[in-house]
Amino acid sequence: MLKSGVQLWNAAWQWRVKCPHTQFSLGDYSLQIQSVRAQDAGVYTCTVKLDNTYRPVTTYIDLRVITVSISPAAPIMRQRVEVSCGVSGGDWPSGSRVQWTLNGSPYEEQTVLRGLYRQSRNTPLSLRAAENVRGNWTCVVTHRKREWRASARLDVKGIVEPPNDSTNIYGAVGSAVMLPCVFSKDLTPNALWERIHNISTSKPTLGALPPSFSAPVARASTWDKTAALGEVSFEDAGWYKCSASVEGYRLERRMLLVTAKVEVEVLSMKEASLTLTCQLSDTSDVTEYEWIYTASDLSGNRFIASVQKGRSVPLSEASEGQWTCLFYGKQGVLGNVTYDIQHMSPERLSEEKPANVSHNAAVLIGLSLLLLILLLTLNQMYRNHQRRKKMLQFPALETIIHNRSVEQEMMERNQTKQ
Repeated sequence: MLKSGVQLWNAAWQWRVKCPHTQFSLGDYSLQIQSVRAQDAGVYTCTVKLDNTYRPVTTYIDLRVITVSISPAAPIMRQRVEVSCGVSGGDWPSGSRVQWTLNGSPYEEQTVLRGLYRQSRNTPLSLRAAENVRGNWTCVVTHRKREWRASARLDVKGIVEPPNDSTNIYGAVGSAVMLPCVFSKDLTPNALWERIHNISTSKPTLGALPPSFSAPVARASTWDKTAALGEVSFEDAGWYKCSASVEGYRLERRMLLVTAKVEVEVLSMKEASLTLTCQLSDTSDVTEYEWIYTASDLSGNRFIASVQKGRSVPLSEASEGQWTCLFYGKQGVLGNVTYDIQHMSPERLSEEKPANVSHNAAVLIGLSLLLLILLLTLNQMYRNHQRRKKMLQFPALETIIHNRSVEQEMMERNQTKQ
């Protein structure tokens, strides 16, 4: 570096190193290194020739670079991984202390695994790869009230969607719902879908998948093993599991399918009133219900007519339109289910009765028709019998008439011969 500001650098340094000559007048001859690397560690010499001095002033700076290394760099879920904090260009200063933070928060196990660092001592953290250790690991080195930091990111390969086990999936009855199971992009698993019963017991049992279940289809992305239910029924609620074996490690995700429907209770057919209730198969995560009533004006334009809170909402004849139940959790909206009311009349309310009532009525009508047909058949058989009976009431009279006819015919023949 010349007093005029001309800088002479090796080609490997010119883009990462600078020494602002504008600060020379202030006695600042600092060297700035961008994107410090482990190979930058070493002893740096700063020599300055001042105008009022005979000999140049030389200063030596020992640069030590803190590095965080992860091995293997991208482990598979459940695989053992080591996270270590080292120093390049020398040893740790005596009395240095190292602490770890994960995603900005102190790592909970550091009090057990960490101690005072002494010269040439570096005990790595030994972890099992899981969701809770994924993220930025920062090594914080303190020495004599001074602090230095170095970071590295730990990426865990496995199932990335859903990101956590025991995830809730919400689906409205009659609609389609996706059961996500997406692996890391460089994995090609052969996934298996199962339905689990009695998951709270020590030995959960497996059940049959619903009829509308669709296995993962062949996609260009071999890591996406998402399945689907074409038409959800309320009984489809329960636990589902996506699992695969990758490089000897068992990967799986369990998810709880929560189904939702609107139950209708007819209060009065005469007054055309009823109650809608938002029914969920599992309400453990639900904190609030909200009903949104959407109606249409004379031009057919839809608008929000009212918003009501609560799990149930009473309706009257003036409540025709679309009612949507939104259910909320701590993180916001969990899902919704919709119910349409076209015409609130006694006839319409009679249609809102449970399906088993309509089924019983249909069976009764069928039996009545069958009985009517049987009665008509018996009546016809009886009339035919009576007709035959009348024809055989006077058999002797029929014989006399027959004999008389024969005699008459014989007399006519004799007269003809004479």
